[in-house]
Amino acid sequence: MDNNVVFGKHPLVIRFMRGVFNQRPTRARYNEIWNVSDVLNRLEAMSPVATISYKLLLQKALMLTALISAARLHTLHKLDVNIMRKGKSSFTFNFNSVMKQSRDGFAVQPLTLRAYPHRRLCIYTIIKEILRRRRTLNITCTSIFTTTRKPFKRISKITLANWLKQTLKESGVDTSVYKAHSVRTAAVNKAKESDLPIDHILKTAGWANDSMFRKYYHKPAMKQAFAEAVLLR
Repeated sequence: MDNNVVFGKHPLVIRFMRGVFNQRPTRARYNEIWNVSDVLNRLEAMSPVATISYKLLLQKALMLTALISAARLHTLHKLDVNIMRKGKSSFTFNFNSVMKQSRDGFAVQPLTLRAYPHRRLCIYTIIKEILRRRRTLNITCTSIFTTTRKPFKRISKITLANWLKQTLKESGVDTSVYKAHSVRTAAVNKAKESDLPIDHILKTAGWANDSMFRKYYHKPAMKQAFAEAVLLR
């Protein structure tokens, strides 16, 4: 091979990679996505939050947060009371560590979870109940999502994914097809169907441009906040 040619630009390499692409073209995991309303109905049924089990409370908070923020599993795993600031009607998480979406020229945005008029789908109400339970159970682990028995510890990303899949299954979603990552896909599509401006969707999902959304996430199936667009039925 010619030493004066960059490896990745050599004609043989280019032909080889083109052949690989033709044999296994990149494609989105899903051709269509499940109905968010089915999952919202399940979350509504997990009420009132003051009486359900602690595990069910955490699972409800996890799914609702994943939907209204289109957050990656990595981000959900990082939610911690040490980086949380409580407002009059919101909780804001400011991330200090390197995140999956971190890159040059892009500042990772804080994740703000705001109160919602429908109390059974109000993440602010749910997190307040989680904090109350933590005090009652004397939980010192700072992670929002912990194990539900002593000793209370931060749960793994695998367990978070399993919790999301469990809620999907209980909502009637075929979990042999749809995995935990499908929640992010469903959320951005629901927001798009609700006529939320694309720039708001890109900012919430942490994308620099709409090519990622159009290629992998857009599944054809009044301006408002992202969370409201997802929760609208």
